[in-house]
Amino acid sequence: MPLRVFVADSDEVIQQVLTGLIASQPGWQPCGAAIPSDTFVQVGQLKPDVAILDIALLRTQGWSLARQISHGYPTLKFIVTGGLDPMSVGRDVFNAGGLGYVLKANATSDLIAAVRAVQDGRSFFTPRIAESLLQDYLKSEQEGAVKPSLSERERVSLKFLAREAATTLSNEAVRPRRGTIRPGVKYALVALVLVVSAGLGWMNYHDVLEEKFPWIDTILMRPKLKAMPSEVYKGNPETKVWIDTRTGLYYCPGASEYGKTTRGRFAKQRNAQLDEFEPANRKGCD
Repeated sequence: MPLRVFVADSDEVIQQVLTGLIASQPGWQPCGAAIPSDTFVQVGQLKPDVAILDIALLRTQGWSLARQISHGYPTLKFIVTGGLDPMSVGRDVFNAGGLGYVLKANATSDLIAAVRAVQDGRSFFTPRIAESLLQDYLKSEQEGAVKPSLSERERVSLKFLAREAATTLSNEAVRPRRGTIRPGVKYALVALVLVVSAGLGWMNYHDVLEEKFPWIDTILMRPKLKAMPSEVYKGNPETKVWIDTRTGLYYCPGASEYGKTTRGRFAKQRNAQLDEFEPANRKGCD
């Protein structure tokens, strides 16, 4: 099933360029390009997997559109594009529910990577922004300012951000060094990921991390899972489905991907849904 990507930009030319970038990727399908005033309505009608939204649209009237999208479609993954310095808007984007920020000037090199990141369960922010956001969360938690019950959107955003930090550390560990790194910096980053991941444990969810980062399993706590919003038709709970652990989707018997993706496992449909995996065809299996 193709990855359906929605694009909305205030500049028609840029919108066409971004749509062309998405269309150039095998297995990706632009599912519509919005007229700015109709963005919210079209997202609801088309139900894309990922949305790419212009910051100029989201910041109007105090980020009102961003709040509408976050509250109206809490499971939608969206990436924000813009021409502003990431450090000046990164926190606003994250707080609005965005999982990444891409400079339009760098779109040809970064946009594809950003979409892949959010599909892999990570955010797409610069390391400085990610570190700043995690530090803000830790500081709020220590001061007792974190809300006792975070929304599903906030839980997912923090989970993606923690994954991004953990992935960055994993890549740093195997990357050849051209010079020495101060031990204090390395240990501080490791401690940051450990503390944030442990802090996420009290939230009512757990996650199965990608097999290429198995060591993260020892960091993230795995309490009972909170079910995602139910599908219109949940299907037969006993049906044996194939879970693609890379994309977070599961496939019904008879699907071409059933048992054939590079990373995955079989499970009962009931367990797949409890583990927050979503049906690839957007409805349960019979």
